[in-house]
Amino acid sequence: MLFKKTKKTFGLDIGNHTIKLTSLERISGNISLNSFIIEKNKSNNFESLKAQIKNFNITKESVNLSVGGPNVLIRYLTFPKLTNTELKNSLYFEAEKHIPFPISEVYLDSFILKDLADKKMLVLVVAAKKALIDEKIKLIQELGLNLGVIDVDSVCLINAFNFFNREINKEPFALLNIGSQVSNLVIIDNGNPEFTRDLLFGGNIFTQAISDKLNLSIEQAEELKCSTKEGMEKVNPAIEQTMQNFCSEIRASFDYYESQAHFSIKKIFISGGGANLKGIEGILQNYLGIQVLFWPNIDNIELKEGVDREKFNSNKNSLLISLGLALRGL
Repeated sequence: MLFKKTKKTFGLDIGNHTIKLTSLERISGNISLNSFIIEKNKSNNFESLKAQIKNFNITKESVNLSVGGPNVLIRYLTFPKLTNTELKNSLYFEAEKHIPFPISEVYLDSFILKDLADKKMLVLVVAAKKALIDEKIKLIQELGLNLGVIDVDSVCLINAFNFFNREINKEPFALLNIGSQVSNLVIIDNGNPEFTRDLLFGGNIFTQAISDKLNLSIEQAEELKCSTKEGMEKVNPAIEQTMQNFCSEIRASFDYYESQAHFSIKKIFISGGGANLKGIEGILQNYLGIQVLFWPNIDNIELKEGVDREKFNSNKNSLLISLGLALRGL
């Protein structure tokens, strides 16, 4: 044991509805879940948020954070074949043509995905509003923590999925993470992202529709939404129009990708707190005409002694971004 290398990482996912923290530990080549916390986000107020996270008792190890939503953009751009240094030097000039924000107001980063024909390459370019990133940095500094990396929600999903599901076939498939206000849609081919879009639809929209149609409080609507499948007899008619609109946005994204890539999407793997809507996989499959599945193999993660397996299984759909974040440090 004296010669085994141990490393612990933290992934902190601050959502609009819940805050998720996971800690992974690597001992030599083995990775296990050391601990996790999931709590309702009691307030979007900065000071309240800071006080809540402080109670998580994060230690001196680095904490990785993620960002997403309308203040973050991902683009897939074709560049001439360049070195990483050459790409960094030309990034702001080239990205300015494709980013709708003033270039002075964003931080940019990039990653070379693959080589293309004719001495070109496909590059993933991320632009995030400086105000958003600076707020995250301020939060970590005021908590007295060490910041590891700031990642993007959809990239965290890709990292987590590839870690848990290395054997998934190489045909293009989609990841759909349904958050409370925003859903992340990613199309993956051969392990690489080919298309990314954040949809301004989330679980809160379905809860609101149930509340309005059935004259229930938000709390009652949320409980009914996640209840037994028998409850779906009431829920399905209430969310029908909202679900149609949601699926129309998904289908429009698929149609665009398929027109460019000449591949059709055959599978969608869903996650996120919004995926706790009972029977959602069947509902989406019915509207989209595509096989819809929950992520396989997450149950196989090794848990440290004392971690509640039943509690993990009941919350795993909501923990995937924070897991992807924690994996960045291992």
